[in-house]
Amino acid sequence: MHSFKLFMKIIIASLIFSNCATKNSVTVKEYTVVPQSHPYNAEQVAVGNEIFKVVERMPRFPGCEDLRMSEIDKAKCASDKLEAFIYDNLQYPEMAKENDIEGTCLITFLVNKEGKLSDIRLVKDIGAGCGEEALRIVNLMPKQGVVWTAGRQRFTLVNVQYTLPIDFKLSKKRREKQRKNH
Repeated sequence: MHSFKLFMKIIIASLIFSNCATKNSVTVKEYTVVPQSHPYNAEQVAVGNEIFKVVERMPRFPGCEDLRMSEIDKAKCASDKLEAFIYDNLQYPEMAKENDIEGTCLITFLVNKEGKLSDIRLVKDIGAGCGEEALRIVNLMPKQGVVWTAGRQRFTLVNVQYTLPIDFKLSKKRREKQRKNH
């Protein structure tokens, strides 16, 4: 039994030593230490300018952070406020109305550590001017001074890539009228 324990200690020690000797980088807390021979700039890696797609607390549209409620309720409140902002500002494109176009456009953007939006892009367009309208609405946010609540990972503010679906749906009455005219 004693020889087995000694054997296991030797195996574990050799695995640890060989693992440390062959790795190109070592993760320390949230930062990655990169050897000088590594092709990446060590300063960029250590500063924490990573862009996350999923974090413990996703960025939120403003207006609910100071309310006394659970995090889940704050997220729901922020989602409701975002939806209200979108549909208060949405102008259904005439070409889409005339052609009975409905569907979902996807917009992606970066919410930085300060809650500001950048790199706003259309990733899915249903056509007839809907994609341009979805972009216009999201671009309204920075123009109107809307600052989101930044995302958090391990209690640290982080940059988050956010994907926002914007639905274009004609009213039932409008659809019925369109069908009768065709």
